[in-house]
Amino acid sequence: MKKIVIIILLVCVFSLHAQQRVNVNLFGYTAETTFIFYDMSDTTFMNKVLEISPQVLRFPGSNFYHFGRTGYGLDLEEIDEWHKAGFPKRARGLLRNTQRRGHKHDYIHDFIVLAKKTKSKVIITANIITAEKDEIIQIIKKIKSEGVKIAGIEMGGELSNESYKHKIDKDKYIELAKNCSDNIKQHYPKMKTYVVAAPLMQNKSHRHSLWNKDLAKESFYDGIIVHNYVMVTYGKDRFGRMVLETPEGDTPTEAFDIYKKRALDFFSSGFPDLIKKYNMIFDSKDIWITEWNLQYSNITGNTLLQGLFSANYFLELSSDSALNKVRLTTFHNLGGRDYGGSIFAYRNNKSEIQSTFYPLKMLSAILTDSTLIISKKKVSGEITKYIAENSSKSIKYICYINWSSALREVEITKNAKKEISIEEYYGNDLFSKNDNEGEIFYKKKKVRIKNKYKTQPYSLTIIKLTD
Repeated sequence: MKKIVIIILLVCVFSLHAQQRVNVNLFGYTAETTFIFYDMSDTTFMNKVLEISPQVLRFPGSNFYHFGRTGYGLDLEEIDEWHKAGFPKRARGLLRNTQRRGHKHDYIHDFIVLAKKTKSKVIITANIITAEKDEIIQIIKKIKSEGVKIAGIEMGGELSNESYKHKIDKDKYIELAKNCSDNIKQHYPKMKTYVVAAPLMQNKSHRHSLWNKDLAKESFYDGIIVHNYVMVTYGKDRFGRMVLETPEGDTPTEAFDIYKKRALDFFSSGFPDLIKKYNMIFDSKDIWITEWNLQYSNITGNTLLQGLFSANYFLELSSDSALNKVRLTTFHNLGGRDYGGSIFAYRNNKSEIQSTFYPLKMLSAILTDSTLIISKKKVSGEITKYIAENSSKSIKYICYINWSSALREVEITKNAKKEISIEEYYGNDLFSKNDNEGEIFYKKKKVRIKNKYKTQPYSLTIIKLTD
C-alpha cells in the first residue's frame, strides 16, 4: 500500500513539474535599435511584427537614453566616460545611421506607436547613471498618457559588467538603483521596479557573487533582472557575443550535433539549475529575463538550430514549473543589424527575415492565450511533446520538437478529427540558414490522418485539433 501511495505522489510531483498555465508576459521582445532601421508606418514591417504577436516590448535597452532628444539621445562623452568596452564604437555607428536617415525625433514616439499597434505592455530600462533625476518620471508620464500599460522599470542594464567596473561597484549600484526606485515609487507607488542581478559565479569572493549577495539584502525592489545568452559553440565570449570561435567536429553535421547536445543539456538541467540558484540567492523573488538568445555567433546565427532553440526556450518557460519564478521575458532582439540576433535584420539596405521568425509566429497562437495550460512529456532524448489544453481538458494544440535527424512517428490523439491543421518548420540540417533558399521550410496545411503523424527531421510541428 505504501509503495502505491509513493508512486502516486511521484506521478503528481512530475505532473506539477511539467505543466503551467500560459503566462503571456513570457512572450516578449526587446526593441533595441529597431527604430533606427525600421519605419513604424511601414505596413509590410508592421504586419510581420503582428504575425509574432508581441505581448511585451522593452525600450530602449541602453543605459544612456535621454528623453526628449534625437533618436536614443546618446551623448558620446558620457558613453566614453562610463563604458570601457565595445559600446562607444557601437554608439557612434548607431548615431551615424540615425543621421544618415535624417531622424530628428525621439525614438520613444516610435516605440509608443509599436506598443499601441501590437497592444503590448512595456518595460523601460531606466538610465540611472547619466540621466537627470526626473527623466524617468517624464518617460513614465509620457507612456501612460498614451494609454500604454507599463509592466515595470529596469534599474539600468548589465551594470554589473566589467565595462562599468571603473565607475560602478556593488555599493554604488545599490545607491543609484535605490534612489531611482524610490523616486519612481514616490510618484507611482504601484509601479514595479527590478534590479540588475550579476551573472552567477562559483567563486564566492568574485565581484559578481558579492554583488548578488549584497543586493539580495535590500528590499526596495520587486524583483531581479537576468540576461541569458546560451553559449553552445566553443570559444571566447564577451557581453552576449562570441568574439572567437574554435571549430569543432570534422564536418558541419558533427559540429552541430555537438551544439545540439549543449542546447538540450541546457534545457534539461542548465536552465532549471540557473533559476534555482537565483531563487536561493534572492529568496525566490520574481525574475525577468529581459534579454535572451543563443550567444551571438557567426556559426549558429540565422540557422535552423537557432530557430528550434528559440521555440524550445519559450515552450520550456511556459510548461516547466521549475522555471515559474521567471515572470516575464523579452527575446533579444526584434529588429536591427545584428545577424542572428534580430528577428528582422536590416542588412545590405534591405530587411531580411531571420530563422527565428517562423517558429515564433507558429507559437504565438498558443503563448498569447492565458486560458491554456501547457504540459510537456519527453518522448525520447531528442523529441519533446507539449500539449496545450483549456480548463475543460479539451486539447487544442499538440507541439512536437524533433531534434533528431530522422522522421519520427508520433501519436496525435485517439479523438483527433479526420482533418486537422498542421504547421511545420524544418530543414535538412541544423546548420541550414534562412537566407539560403530551399534550406529551411515553413508549411501550413490541412491533412486527413488517423492517430499518428510523422514529424520531419529537425523540426517544430504544431497540430491544431480545434477550430
